[in-house]
Amino acid sequence: MTDRSRFGRRLAFVGSCLGIFALALLARMFTLTALEGEHRADKAQRLTCSETALVSFRGRVVDRNGATLAASLSTRSISRSSTKYRYDPSHAALLAPVLGLERGRVDGLLKGKPGRFQWLARRVSLDVAAAASRLGIVGLEVHTSQSEIQRRIYPQGRLASHVVGHTNSYSRAMEGVELEFDEYIKGKPVSVRVCRDIHKRPFYNESDLAGVNWGDTVQLTLDSNLQSIAARELAASLEEFDAQSGSVVIVEPSTGNVLAMVSLPDYDSNSPWLSDPAERRNRAVTDNFEPGSTMKPFLVAAALDSGVVSEEDSFFCEDGLWRYGGRPIHDYHPHGDLLVPEIIKYSSNICSAKIGVELGAERLHDYLERFGFGARSGVRLPGEVRGQLAAAASWRPVRLANISFGQGMGSTALQLAVGYATLANGGVRMKPRLVKTVVAADGTVKVPDEAVVEGRAVSEEVAASVTAMLESVVEPGGTALRAAVDGVRVAGKTGTAQQIGEDRTYVNGWWASVFAGYLPADDPRLAMAVVVNRPVRNHFGGVVSAPVFRRIAESGLDYLKIRRDQPREEKPVMVRLRRRVRPQAEQEGGKDLMPDLEGLSMRSAMRMLDGCDCDIAAQGSGYVADQQPAAGTRLAAATPVWLQLLPELQP
Repeated sequence: MTDRSRFGRRLAFVGSCLGIFALALLARMFTLTALEGEHRADKAQRLTCSETALVSFRGRVVDRNGATLAASLSTRSISRSSTKYRYDPSHAALLAPVLGLERGRVDGLLKGKPGRFQWLARRVSLDVAAAASRLGIVGLEVHTSQSEIQRRIYPQGRLASHVVGHTNSYSRAMEGVELEFDEYIKGKPVSVRVCRDIHKRPFYNESDLAGVNWGDTVQLTLDSNLQSIAARELAASLEEFDAQSGSVVIVEPSTGNVLAMVSLPDYDSNSPWLSDPAERRNRAVTDNFEPGSTMKPFLVAAALDSGVVSEEDSFFCEDGLWRYGGRPIHDYHPHGDLLVPEIIKYSSNICSAKIGVELGAERLHDYLERFGFGARSGVRLPGEVRGQLAAAASWRPVRLANISFGQGMGSTALQLAVGYATLANGGVRMKPRLVKTVVAADGTVKVPDEAVVEGRAVSEEVAASVTAMLESVVEPGGTALRAAVDGVRVAGKTGTAQQIGEDRTYVNGWWASVFAGYLPADDPRLAMAVVVNRPVRNHFGGVVSAPVFRRIAESGLDYLKIRRDQPREEKPVMVRLRRRVRPQAEQEGGKDLMPDLEGLSMRSAMRMLDGCDCDIAAQGSGYVADQQPAAGTRLAAATPVWLQLLPELQP
C-alpha cells in the first residue's frame, strides 16, 4: 500500500469523524433549543433570579391646593463597565450635560482605574437614563439596582420640611408626615424577582417593575402660600432681634385645619444629612415655653363662664407690687383699680392672680384642659409633647397665682394657637388636624375630609366678651398696637416670659416673646400664635412678635382675598407708651430725627415712631393734627413725644 493511499484513508477517517461530530452538535443544539429550550431558560432564570423582594413606590404628599410637597421618581443608575468600556476623552463632553455634572468630574470617573467597576450617576430619572443610553457609548450600563429604583424628592425644599419630614436614601420614612402616615404613603408591596449579575449585584427586570403599586396620596391642610408668608416674616424677625429660634402656627378656627406650621431654623428635606438635629426639630410641637400673659384671656374666660366674676367687677392692682404665698408679684406698670376688661388690656399680673385665687385651682385647671392645654393635640407628628400642666391638687397658692398669668406651666405654639382658635370659634374647640384626606391611586378615599368637634370650652357669650377685651389690647393704650391691621378688627394678646435652663431655674436674658390672636375679630378666619425664642435686641412680645403677626396677617388676608373694611372710629383716648426697638424713624447722618406725622392715623404714626426710644403720649382720635417735637428734631433717649389727634383735619 502506497503512502498516498494510506494518507487518503486517514483523511477520509478524519473527515468522517468531523462530520459525525458536526451532526451530533447540530442534534444537541436542536434538542437544547427546540425541545428543551423553554425548560433550560426557566432553569437559568431560577439560577440568576431565584430571590424575591417586596417592592412599592411611595405616594405623594400635597398641600390643600394640590401643590406637591413630596413625590417619588422612578430612577436608574448609570455605570462604566469594568470590561467593556474603553476610555475616550470625547465621552465626557457627551455625558456631562446629560448627567448634569461638570465635564471634569465625569472625565475623572470615566478614566478611573481600568478594569474596575465605576458608578457614574445614581438614582437619575428615567429620562436621563434613556438619554445616556441613546449616546451609544459602548460599556455604559444602566442599572435597575434593587436599592435605587426610586428617589424621594421635595420640590418645595425647606418649605414645611418639619411637617412633611423626609426619607433616607432607601426611601424609608424617617420624620414628619412621611413617618406618621407611612402606612398609607408606602403603598401595598408586591413580590418582585431579584436578579443578580456576575458580580452578585442585585437588580430588577424592567418587566417585573411594571406591576409595582404606588402608595396613597396624603393631602395636608397646609397652604403652601401661607406657609411661605409665615416663614418669610418669622425669619425677618429672628434676624432683626438676633433671636435663636421661633415658631408660627396658623389655624382655621371653624375647622381646626392647620394652615401653616413654621419652625426656624429649618432644613432641606432633600438633603437632611446636611443639617443637625436641632434644625430638624419641629419646635411648634416639641418645645414647651411658658406662655406668659397670653394665658390671661383663658383665665378671664373661665372666671366669666363659671360666674366667679363679671365684666363690671374691679380689682385693686396694689400699685404694682403684691405679696402672695410668700412671694412678690409685680406689674410692669403700676395700676390701682382696674375693671376686668382693663386687666386684659393693660395686662396686670397682680389682678390676674387675684382672679385666679377666686376661681380656684380645680376650676382653672379644668378650663385650661377644655382649651387644649396639658394634652397632645392629636395632629400625629413625631415628638409632640403634652405641654406642662400639673394636677390641680399639687398647686400651692403661689403656683395658682403664677399659672393665672402664664408662669409655672408650659405650652407649645400649636396648643396656644388652638386655644385662641377656640375663642375665635365662639368657645367651641375643634380638633386640630394636619391631614385633610388620604386618597388611593384608584381614587378610593381612605381618610375622609371631616372636621371634628372636641367640645365646648366656654359659652358663645363669654367668648364674644373676651374677644372684645382682646380687641382693646390691639388699640391705642393696649400692649399690642403693633399687631393692628388697617381695615380689620384684630383680637390678640402679648406675652413675655423668662425661660428655664437645664438647672430648672430662670436664666437671665432668656425670654420667650409671644403674640397670639385672630382676625377678623367679628368673623374670624385665621387664628395665629407667634413665638420668638431668646431675642437679644428686645424681648417684649408687643415689640418682637406682634409685628410678625401683623405682617403675616396683612399678606395672608390679601392672598385669601378677605375684604378689609374701613377702620372703626376710634374712641378718644389718652395713652402713654414706651418703646425701644430698632430705629425706623427718619435718619440724617446716622442721627434719629422726628418724622412728620401730620395727617397720619394713630396706627400709622406709631409705626413711623417704631424705632423711637421715647415717652409717647397721644390725645384724641382720628388723625394727627399737631405734634411735639416738630418734624426734623433729633430724638434723644427718653424724649417726650406728644400727639394731638382730631376726627377730621381741616383744610
